[in-house]
Amino acid sequence: MRHARSKPDLGVYEVNSDRLTVKSHVRIRIRTRFLIIAVGGVGSWDEPLDTCEIYDSSSNKWTEIQRVPVDFGVVSSAVVCNGIFYVYSETDKLAAYDIKHGFWVRVETNPPPPRVHEYSPKLVSCGGQRLFLVAVSWCEGDGEIGRRNKAVRKLWELDLVYLTWNQVMMHPDAPMDWNAVFVGDKNLIFGVEMFKIFGQVLEFVTICDVSDPKMDWVHVSKNEVARDMDVSSCVMKSMAVVHL
Repeated sequence: MRHARSKPDLGVYEVNSDRLTVKSHVRIRIRTRFLIIAVGGVGSWDEPLDTCEIYDSSSNKWTEIQRVPVDFGVVSSAVVCNGIFYVYSETDKLAAYDIKHGFWVRVETNPPPPRVHEYSPKLVSCGGQRLFLVAVSWCEGDGEIGRRNKAVRKLWELDLVYLTWNQVMMHPDAPMDWNAVFVGDKNLIFGVEMFKIFGQVLEFVTICDVSDPKMDWVHVSKNEVARDMDVSSCVMKSMAVVHL
């Protein structure tokens, strides 16, 4: 990268129009051009960055691009959806970078999803066409005396035509992890939560199929004790989906 940074938000985009086929007597090799977009993160002195860069696999170089819009705030999450690089800020603003034409626009959504700001919101793209946001917000109780409001993790989908956020479902688990990780792959959303409680690091893995009308979360693992993990893993964790 041209700028020293740590913990940036990344997006990956495959440029299908630049696919090259190299033929030989024994095999056919397909080279695919891809782009990695890095935005935000912190610099050498832990200062928040608003600079953006793109890595192009065809040139093997990083190139600085236009910064995020003015007064956007600190970037909290980013993802590529339908050829657009979306970023969400800690101040609940949404911006979009047109990868093909190379410019930013501010996306005015009204209102943004209500949320508890101590939890990091996560943008997720499914099927390359649908944009979701996972955020924690308050869920009112049922009115019983002494019943407290509770925090719940909700899944919102952005209507890309009318630019409105619509709540589609709630996560069944209490949001114990302040920085849970959610990743989309095709029609699935994968979630990983890790946190320390009673001296043990626990991990939860859940999956949601957004193509299913019920859109229920399914536990892949639950209440698993991560014996080989230390407390720092709860903060520094990441996730990738690999097709074998």
